[in-house]
Amino acid sequence: MSSSRQILSLSTTDAGGGAEKMAVTLQQGFRDRGWDSRMLVGKKQSIDPDVAEMHASPWFDYDSVRKRREVRFQKLLLWRDKLLGREAFQFPFTRWLTSLAGQDQPRAILAHNLHGGYFDLRMLPGISQTHKVFCFLHDLWPLTGHCAFPFDCDRWETGCGKCPYLGSPPALLRDNTASNWKRKKSIYRDSKLHVIVPCQWLASKVEKSILGEHCAHVSVIPYGIDLDKFSPADTDSRRKLRQEYGFSDDELIAVFIANYPTRNPYKNFAALEGGMPLLERLMKKEMPDAKRLRILVLGEPEAGILHESDQLSLELLPYTSNAKVVSLLQLADFYLHPSHQEITPVAIYEAMACGLPVIASSVGGIPEMITEGEEGFLLERDNSESWSQTILEIIRSPENMKRMGLNSRSRMEALGGASRMLDQVEQGLMLNKW
Repeated sequence: MSSSRQILSLSTTDAGGGAEKMAVTLQQGFRDRGWDSRMLVGKKQSIDPDVAEMHASPWFDYDSVRKRREVRFQKLLLWRDKLLGREAFQFPFTRWLTSLAGQDQPRAILAHNLHGGYFDLRMLPGISQTHKVFCFLHDLWPLTGHCAFPFDCDRWETGCGKCPYLGSPPALLRDNTASNWKRKKSIYRDSKLHVIVPCQWLASKVEKSILGEHCAHVSVIPYGIDLDKFSPADTDSRRKLRQEYGFSDDELIAVFIANYPTRNPYKNFAALEGGMPLLERLMKKEMPDAKRLRILVLGEPEAGILHESDQLSLELLPYTSNAKVVSLLQLADFYLHPSHQEITPVAIYEAMACGLPVIASSVGGIPEMITEGEEGFLLERDNSESWSQTILEIIRSPENMKRMGLNSRSRMEALGGASRMLDQVEQGLMLNKW
């Protein structure tokens, strides 16, 4: 296949959260459109033959480079940098990137999350001089001295240092964030990068950052999902799904989906869980005859029940497959997404595509996804009381819940799905738009 139809994607892994879903959607989507589309990852979790780990690619002869100093001493250099508080860049196979992918001259490199222990960011200047590099931002790590989400800290705008969140992933043992920030700035200055973000909120952050100062272009391309796969179920299908999962038609079902939601530092599960006693009291007082509400939290390793009463339950469910995600969204009545920090949660788009109203924290790019009172509710104050009262409000009016669910689906159809996202990226590649 000619090099003009080759495209290479980079990602920490090929399964997981929204960032990984979007990386895979683009990689597979381009392949379906006739591109020689491959992906290199830090850890492979799928069986896709076009995906390979950086350190275990079937297309590369590792014996030819084993004796090189940077390869032989990689682990030692990583430990040294870890002790010094440096970000992990000691991944020597990065210098043979296209050979690792079994490609000669890909038309573009689609770089998703480059943190996660697999990529040497210092190689970007050289790579971007010979290849068109599109950096898809799914968090703020490229802008900071180490963290993916800086919470309320804005030191990344001027130089980092004296980091208040050293333990925030990717965590550091000591504060070397000012030096890390300067190193990234130097890398970007010598690189030619095209940045793609999923929302205006993140674009505004990039504009204030060292990346925005030196990148060639910033483009906003909202995430796109499969609108045929994530779609509302008809009445009979919904009833069958509920029977399959052991739920009654006489119950209200709310869903929250995230990776390890109860311990994820970027989610605010505590606000949701802390509101259960108040929600139960409110339901008993104001809606004594209401249907029983079951709140299902998907993404923990093991099942469990955290709260249970005659009117209300909070249940943990393990993640098993994408099919389970679709089924739970199709049988549910509404979706919840409590967060401390977010960009554009793919799970919210998936819930909206399935015709669900959404209650979510008003953080990051979420206000660009939902209009208050139209597709759901945005919580400015992320506390337990506001969650309890808003959940009560949505279950109080089935007609309003249905209206907002229809609005959610309509908004997703207007936005366009995965094919729209692919069209926008492909147009940029083929027409040299950026």
